[in-house]
Amino acid sequence: MNNPTVAVLVRVHQRTADLKVCLEAIRDYWKIYDYHIVIVSNGVKKGFTLSDEIRSLVDQVVELEEPQDHILGSSQLLLEGLPLIPEKCQYTVLLEADTWVFSDQIIDKYIRLMRDKKALWASAEWIKKVHSVALDFVIAETRFLKNNPGLFKFNKTPECFVCNYLRSHQGRYLLISECMPVHFPKFMRLFYKSVTGRRHSFNRARMVTHHLENLKGGMDEKKKLANIAAGFKAFDVEQTPREIRAGRCRLKWLELAMRIMPQSRWVKPKKTQNTD
Repeated sequence: MNNPTVAVLVRVHQRTADLKVCLEAIRDYWKIYDYHIVIVSNGVKKGFTLSDEIRSLVDQVVELEEPQDHILGSSQLLLEGLPLIPEKCQYTVLLEADTWVFSDQIIDKYIRLMRDKKALWASAEWIKKVHSVALDFVIAETRFLKNNPGLFKFNKTPECFVCNYLRSHQGRYLLISECMPVHFPKFMRLFYKSVTGRRHSFNRARMVTHHLENLKGGMDEKKKLANIAAGFKAFDVEQTPREIRAGRCRLKWLELAMRIMPQSRWVKPKKTQNTD
């Protein structure tokens, strides 16, 4: 019997170099399901066109001529991509181009959990103190997405808007613990100057989400970080197995520290942010 087909909707503006690696990771390391990959891009007007090589890695491509700003642009990409998801795909993965995932075991795990718990959405919690869900890596029931385009008609704080929509429309959702916590506690940042606002390496999910412009070493540095998160040498860069093991130990320690550091959520109830 053939494997079920899962849709993957990838959105991109200028991060076409990231996109190529993202797609190659899907091709090389996602093996449990068959995948129907759709790219929606709104960077063509600014010169961010998609190469023939990128096009050869996917099933469908849509390039929008009129891009909107960052937040509305994300909404635009999602809304334009929804009609292209095949009906045969019961589940859809929503992915940003700079999010590289080196195993689909996490996808399989949460699809099974969603079936068991009758959930419609799974992603990480974005900010602990407010109801919010991450949008860079999502697993969702396709029919729910298609029947609820209002889910993505946000104009500010998308992570809170989507979570509020799910809660108000009885859309049961699961939190992907392997991608949490996302943001470093403020208390932790007082003592460890090397950590910034959010975390970009997730060893338990075998995922990285770094922005190249924030890395001094650019693409080579991100590939080294990806090898560490993946737990193996996915990229042939100058890096020893010992460095990969040491990097994974550091990631595990950081995650533990993030969980045990004092946080305001321990004493304050979670809030619902107004997104109207």
